[in-house]
Amino acid sequence: MSAGQMPVPELEALLTKIAHEERVGLFRHFDLMRHWVETKRMNFNDMLIQDGLHLTDLSYGYLGRLMAAAVLGN
Repeated sequence: MSAGQMPVPELEALLTKIAHEERVGLFRHFDLMRHWVETKRMNFNDMLIQDGLHLTDLSYGYLGRLMAAAVLGN
């Protein structure tokens, strides 16, 4: 089974395992996106473009700022 065919929880577990083994950080943007929806900060129409897969500029902006803060340790 390729990563593209793997169910999301299994893929997340695999990425976590690899990051731990390689001693690198893992930016869990799927968890952030889930949080945005659950807290009503954003809905899927605001978060994703019409193809339902790719992020909007707004979503990339939020992710970029959060990733920068994580890299800088803020």
